[in-house]
Parts: sequence; C-alpha cells; structure tokens
Amino acid sequence: MKQNQNKVITNDKLIELKNNDSIEFFVGFVSLITFSKELFKTNNELSEFIKEIFGFEFKKYVVASRTLMFARTIKEIYNKLDKKSIIKAKNNTVFHIDMLINAPQKEMSEDNKLKSTPSKKGKKGKNTTTESISKWIKGLRGE
Repeated sequence: MKQNQNKVITNDKLIELKNNDSIEFFVGFVSLITFSKELFKTNNELSEFIKEIFGFEFKKYVVASRTLMFARTIKEIYNKLDKKSIIKAKNNTVFHIDMLINAPQKEMSEDNKLKSTPSKKGKKGKNTTTESISKWIKGLRGE
C-alpha cells in the first residue's frame, strides 16, 4: 500500500486542478504528466494522450524526447488555444487521468481502498513547479 503514497499524480491533485482556473497551474500539471512515467510508460503513449486531449501531433524526433514534447505542447497551448479551449482541455485531462489512476482501484475491495488512502495534510506553500512555470510565463508575456 505504500506504493500509493509515492504516486506523483493523485486524486487530490486532480481535484485541485479541477477547482483551479489558473493556466499556470494547468501547465504545471501537464509537466507532471509529461515527465512522470507513472501513467505513460512510453513516449508514444504520452504522444497519443496529447493528441487526444489537445489535438497536437508531433513528428517522430519530437516524440523521442519528453522534454521536447512538453515544450511544444506548452508553446501550442499559448499560441493556438483560447481560454475556452484551454478549459475544455483541462476538463478532458482531469477526466482521462482520473480514469487512468482510478481504474485499478475500482477493482480493489472497499477495505483496501480505505487502507490505501494517504492522510490529508494542509498545503503549506506554492508548488515550486507552478511557481517556476508562472515566472516563465510572465517572462514570455514581458511582465
């Protein structure tokens, strides 16, 4: 059951994403998805996810690098998507990731679910990823 505590992407983070309207937070969450091999073990799986959620297709040399896929995805989000499209992509992301992380749990018994739920602790500060992405975006905007 300790494996559940080590997960990068949790139900709490999905709920936080769903309730947060910040584009910077969404970008930070996309970085978690992109760089963690927890959900998408291969770059091709990640590429298919990006194609399904955002509609962006990448050439093979881009798919070979998660870093490059992330950079291109964020670039396309800021250059091609309007606020409404970003919200739609965020909601689709929440739905798909929820299905991925909770599919194995639905097969577990109710007793195992209760044992595997990590304790909830209050958040003390900003996520450093979100903070870094926010600074990066402000730089792009010239603020």
